Amino acid sequence: MDVTEVLSNFGRPGGLDLEAISDACDALGVGSVVTGLGPLWADAPPFAGPAVTMELVCGDFPVDSTYHLGVDPILQARPGAVIVIDHRGREHAAGWGGLLSRAAKRAGVRGVVIDGAARDVLEAGEIGLPIYGTATVSRTARTRVVQRATQQPIDFRGVAVRPDDVVFAAPGGVAVVPAEALERVLQQALDNAAVEATMAQGIDEGQDLTRVLGSRYELMLERSRANE
Repeated sequence: MDVTEVLSNFGRPGGLDLEAISDACDALGVGSVVTGLGPLWADAPPFAGPAVTMELVCGDFPVDSTYHLGVDPILQARPGAVIVIDHRGREHAAGWGGLLSRAAKRAGVRGVVIDGAARDVLEAGEIGLPIYGTATVSRTARTRVVQRATQQPIDFRGVAVRPDDVVFAAPGGVAVVPAEALERVLQQALDNAAVEATMAQGIDEGQDLTRVLGSRYELMLERSRANE
C-alpha cells in the first residue's frame, strides 16, 4: 500500500471516503471523529494529511512567536500537510485569513482545519485551499487572538491531536488517526470499502436486499475486531 497515494486520493472518485475511515477507526478501536465542522467555502474538497498544529489564545502581543499567528506552522509544514488550529470554537475573531491561505498554498499545504472561525474564505476558494471550520467571520485576529504554541499536542474539540497524526476532513466531519496506527486504519478502510463495493453492486443488480444487507453488513465491524 502506498500511503502517500491513498492520502492524496482521499475523497476523490475511487479513493477512500470519511465514512470508510470512521468505520475503520471503530473496528480497530483507534482514532476519533470530530463533528460540527464543515467546508467554509462552497465545494471545498475533502483532504487528508499529517497534522501541523497551532494553539490560539485570546490576547495581544507580546507572545513567544515574533510573527503573526499562522506563520510558524506554515514554515514548518511539509508538502501535503494539514494545518490544525485549536481556536477553542471562537467565532468572534478569525483564527486564519487570506494572506495565510496564500502562503500555505504556496508551501504545499493540503488544507486547514480550525475549531472556530476563519476569514477571507472566498479568497481561499479562489486559490484552491480548502478550509474546514465552524464559521466565517470578517473580524481580524489582530489585538484579539494570538498564537501560543506550534507543533505541540492540542485539544481539538475534545480530541487530542499531536504533530504528524493524520487528519481527514470531509463534509461529514474530521477524523484524527494516530500516526502509529495509520497503516492499519487505511488497510481496514480499504478492506471495508471492497466489501461495501460488492454490496453496492448487488443492490444495483437487484439482488435480494435481505441477503445483501443482512447480518453480513451488521457484523462487518465485529468480524474486523475479532480478526485483530
